[in-house]
Formats: sequence, structure tokens, C-alpha cells
Amino acid sequence: MVHWVSGYANAKYVRTLQELTGAKVYYWMIDEACLAGGCHYPWDCEGYKTGCADCPMTKSHIIQSAIHKNFQHKLRYIPNDAEVVLPTDMDRIRLEQSPIWQGHTWHKLLEIVNEDIFTPVGDIDAIKKEFNIPTDKRILLFGSSHLDEERKGMRVLIKALQKIDREDVVCVVIGSQDTLDIKLPNIRLGRVDIPTLAKLYRVADIFVCPSLEDSGPQMINQSIMSGTPVVAFKMGVALDIVKTGETGYLAKWNDAEDLAKGINYLLDIPQEEFATMRDNCRTLALRQFSRDVQSKMIKELLA
Repeated sequence: MVHWVSGYANAKYVRTLQELTGAKVYYWMIDEACLAGGCHYPWDCEGYKTGCADCPMTKSHIIQSAIHKNFQHKLRYIPNDAEVVLPTDMDRIRLEQSPIWQGHTWHKLLEIVNEDIFTPVGDIDAIKKEFNIPTDKRILLFGSSHLDEERKGMRVLIKALQKIDREDVVCVVIGSQDTLDIKLPNIRLGRVDIPTLAKLYRVADIFVCPSLEDSGPQMINQSIMSGTPVVAFKMGVALDIVKTGETGYLAKWNDAEDLAKGINYLLDIPQEEFATMRDNCRTLALRQFSRDVQSKMIKELLA
């Protein structure tokens, strides 16, 4: 299984290992690096469809040539019978458009989430007290490892939050950097570990994911497993598991106004309907990407 090999194993090494061992090769597509010459996320570039010969990320012909050669390297050495495991329909569409993977078999497998860690069950009041979160406010949780990373869309989220004028909301922000100008009351927790993250999903009313270019992010899966509805743009795994009115709100891509509309929509849902939405999230997650479900699918895949 070829997973995160950036920087230490290329397609030729993979083919050599296959020839030495006779093993079946699966590429686990955690981003789009396996179908392009250089990038992990193509945005609106379609170079991966034709060979990445004129990469728009650089004006250097030397670097563009190296990127094209890397594409050709993958095209030549990735084993002809290698198969791909991918987490979203968006990844599947791009994969099918790449010359590298023409004729290869693919399998869809959503990112697994441990349902015993990411669970809606817990002492909500105690968790709020631990992090000094007001008990009389609705909680918007958002964040990423690097808040300033452009593809994570935090600048668009800030624009959306500026359109929300309510006194019943507090934002809980996780992630490195502290440059986000948020006018709503907010609590900055910096980078957190997995147990802490699981607690925060548990107490949040809404997880907001403004990612603009992503194969996940897995935080959407984690939130859904925790029974917390998600507001996200139409991209990545949100297209697969965020259903407006059922598990959250799916906003128009890169549209701050529609993102704000989605947040207000969930905040205004009557409590009984919101409780049903929480149940919908947990039920969907257990059915599609719990450990038992995913383990069974992986065993069937490798049989």
C-alpha cells in the first residue's frame, strides 16, 4: 500500500519492490500528488490531464521541464496493474482524467474515524468549563493545522463571519498562527491533540470547514462522527457526506455569503430538528466510515 511517500520513494522504487516481491500495489490517494507532475492540489489547473508541461506555478523553464519529467516518470513506472484507493468522488473524477491512471481500477474508501474517540457522548458542561467556553452561547468550531494556508479558506470564512450579527454565538478556533481578525467573541486554543479535538467537536453546535481545495479534510469526517453538523463548501469529502438539511449545509464554492447563510440556517433550526440532524450525522458516520465498516471493506479489497 503506497501512502505518504513524498521525499523518499518514487514510482520506480515502487515498481522495483513489486518486481522483487510480486506484491499487489495499491496507491492510497490522500491528495492528488499521484496524478500530477509536481503539485498535491491542482486547484483550477488542468495540466495533470495533459502532462504538466507548462506548470503555472513557476516561470522557470528548467523547473517546468523537471515537473513534466516527473509526470512522465510516474506514467512510465507506476505498475500497470496498480489500483487506487481514494476517499472522495472529487478525487475519482480527477483520477479518471489523468493519463497516468487510464485503465486502472479504483476503490472508494472514506477516511476512517475511530467512533470510540470521536463520539457525541460526554459531560458537555465539564468540557465547556475546562476550556472556559460560555454555557449560554452557541459554539462555532473551526480551524486547521495552519490557519494562514490559502487552500484552507480561512480568509473567506472571516468574510462570512463578518456577515453574522448575533449575540448568541462564540467561535472556538484551533490551529497555529494568530492573525485571523474575528469580530465575534472567540476563544483561541492553538494546536490541540486528538483527545482535546474530540472534546471540542462534542461541545460544538457547528463545525465550519471553509477549505477551498482538499481531498478531505478529515476534520469533516471527525465532526460528522461526533454528531456535529458541518457547514462546508462544495469540495472534497463535503460533497460525499455533508447534506444540506440532513448533516449540515453545503455552500457554493468560495462564496462567503452562502457560507454565512449556511451558518445562520443551522443556528436557526429548532432544537428538536437540530437534535435529529445530530443523530443523522452519527448514523451516517457509523454506516460509512467506522472502524468495523472500513476494516471489512479493506479485507474485501485485499482478499
